[in-house]
Amino acid sequence: MRILFGGGAFAILISFVSVGQMNPQYDTYTTWSYDGNTTVTATVVVEGTTTGSCNGIPGCSSATHTIKFANQIGGSFNPNPSSADWITGPSGSVFSYLSGTHTGSATISPGQQIQAWEGGQVWCTFLGAPSFYNFPSIYISLKTTYGQNTLGSQVIGNTRFCGYTPACSNNVIPACGNPSWTDSRPSYLQCTQYLKGNFLKVTVGGSYVCFAFDTDAFGPGPCDP
Repeated sequence: MRILFGGGAFAILISFVSVGQMNPQYDTYTTWSYDGNTTVTATVVVEGTTTGSCNGIPGCSSATHTIKFANQIGGSFNPNPSSADWITGPSGSVFSYLSGTHTGSATISPGQQIQAWEGGQVWCTFLGAPSFYNFPSIYISLKTTYGQNTLGSQVIGNTRFCGYTPACSNNVIPACGNPSWTDSRPSYLQCTQYLKGNFLKVTVGGSYVCFAFDTDAFGPGPCDP
């Protein structure tokens, strides 16, 4: 399993293992979005194909592969492959290319932390589930950081990038936006002196990434540790 951070997206990917003459080559990953208020959205993608041969394997050529999604934010989830918590997606012949997505959302309050279960499987009617998804610990929370434009700005094309450092009135070390973060806006708009960063914090194991939805502010404010 690989955990990727960067490029404006957060993704958890897992590759499937070979079984006999079948070589499943699928990836499943999750991307997150946040509306800046209280709605968090997760989109799970499963895509890939199986290579190999059915030579000498009775019943193999008539088998089908079906994508199943795990996409639940909050509550509880039963990861057993036969549980009804898995969501069925598209299917195809054993060596066909498969691609599917599933989107789910949840409401989260500031200061609240909730667990999420995200990932996918490709089920085979001949072999069952060729790879069982081992869920990492994924936790979602909302964090606020007030910032001051101490790093100036840079215009690239039609976009102005403004650099902010924390401006916390409660003298805490903020969980997100530390030591700095960048806000983007149309190039004709100047940077505001202060900004309120509304962050979605996604934690996996000991690593995390923060996504900011920024609004203008009139000065320093309380930050979340």
